[in-house]
Amino acid sequence: RGLLGDGTGGLPVLRGAFPAHDRVAAVRCVAAVDVHAESLEAHASNRNVCTAAALQKMQSKKGILHGSVFQGRGRPVRRLAAGAIVVVDGTATTLYTYPHQARGDVVVREYRLFDGSGYAHTGVGTSPAVEADVAEDVSARPTLGVFLGEDPRPAALAAALADGRVRRLLEERFLGVWIGRGMVPAPGRMDHAEIVARKIFNVLVDGPRPALGAVVRGQRVLCADPDATEALLASPAAFYDGLVGVLDRCTLALEVVAAKARRREEMAAARADRAADSAKVIADRYDLVVFEPQDTLAAAGRVKILREPLSEVQAARDLPNEHGTRKGDAFREDLVPFLRELARTETGLALATNLGEIATDPARRGRTKEHSVRNALDDLAARLDVEVGEELDMDVLVSWRCGAAHLERHGGDADALAELDKPPPDEDASADAVAGGPEMLGRRLLDDESGELRRAAEWSPAFAEGGFMLKTAAARYAAEQGGPLRLLRVLVVGADHVARERARAARYDYVSASALAKGRDVEAKIRAPEAEGETE
Repeated sequence: RGLLGDGTGGLPVLRGAFPAHDRVAAVRCVAAVDVHAESLEAHASNRNVCTAAALQKMQSKKGILHGSVFQGRGRPVRRLAAGAIVVVDGTATTLYTYPHQARGDVVVREYRLFDGSGYAHTGVGTSPAVEADVAEDVSARPTLGVFLGEDPRPAALAAALADGRVRRLLEERFLGVWIGRGMVPAPGRMDHAEIVARKIFNVLVDGPRPALGAVVRGQRVLCADPDATEALLASPAAFYDGLVGVLDRCTLALEVVAAKARRREEMAAARADRAADSAKVIADRYDLVVFEPQDTLAAAGRVKILREPLSEVQAARDLPNEHGTRKGDAFREDLVPFLRELARTETGLALATNLGEIATDPARRGRTKEHSVRNALDDLAARLDVEVGEELDMDVLVSWRCGAAHLERHGGDADALAELDKPPPDEDASADAVAGGPEMLGRRLLDDESGELRRAAEWSPAFAEGGFMLKTAAARYAAEQGGPLRLLRVLVVGADHVARERARAARYDYVSASALAKGRDVEAKIRAPEAEGETE
């Protein structure tokens, strides 16, 4: 207020975090909409309008709203008229699910207005009160950042912002003006504005003079340190010309953004084509592909896998990390295009994993229960069926015992086995299950309707050693197809040295999941068991 006088005078002043991103949008009010200072979650937390259980559901990944949350909100800070277009912060848009008695689950979107005045939501009526289909692309407008130093109201800057031509240009061609203190007097403390000035615009505000910066769709179009800002503020006319120059640079910046978007689309199309080519190469060379699902189809060591893809609300409230997995869902989508193409061929698919070790590993804290591991693998198989679009009929084998070398380093797994929620099969039964070797075990598994033989074999220490598990998966598939195991061509897909060593021990070819996901020259990246220097 000190810089702009008694008020903004129509100047679009932005509040909140600096919009260094390109997730800014304009929404149209279909009907009159109230704007409240508090968000729905803050209102529910501070006003005790719902029970603790309802608040917990609201804050969960599903974001379930209780009807009482809409009550007692008090007088709104402003009211948006029907037909009004407002700018909202895309990074602060929150999605909820409202279980409507007549219409089922209704998605409620709550927007934070970019001017910082408050929050508005779409409502739960027969039609949303706010819709985000505005043709005007407000993200193509630049944002001007003003970083103040020790002087909270520089005379030259105040005079420039008060100029009529400057104001009209900012109102008509800019998204808004963001004002913050670029230097904090307190030692050892950095304010948000100072971080923005240093990290985004590489300027240091030290002393009374301000600095300026501007961005459009995440691209910098103005970086003016205090010296350059002083030149821009020599007169209102010079400042006006400088803003016009910013708009000219925006045109070039937007062309760069558009080129990057086209490049991403081209890369996505190329990945789809490469997935089809990779599937054809694999289908021509192999009869069976065995996946180690850890770090290929799901995050390693995690058992929370959703059987269905996330809903719109869940996806918005649980964003993926750099590895493509989410807190509430360990499923990985990297190989889905490849699997979708491979499922159209005659090549068989199977899962063989050492995920069961998280239930018995003596070096692991908080060991997982057996039923949790089995449920996770069942959920993974069901999720793959949904993602691919057809039933894959993948057999799943899981090894529960750690390798002998690992157990020797950690003093054995006797204590871990004693703590199991379900005792392992009798040692004699496990020994009998694997006594005939993997080929006989694979044939016997076809007739094992009760699952007792499978569990006894999977808990055998021999099952976890070398390529026994992979050979069993191949033998079962060969017996199911009615062909000899020795003629079966098998490829193992994994993501670490353990999977590679097991493939080598079984005398099967190996390829990394990253090579399949990228799809570039897959045939050259397949490693035969006798190959030297198996590096990707």
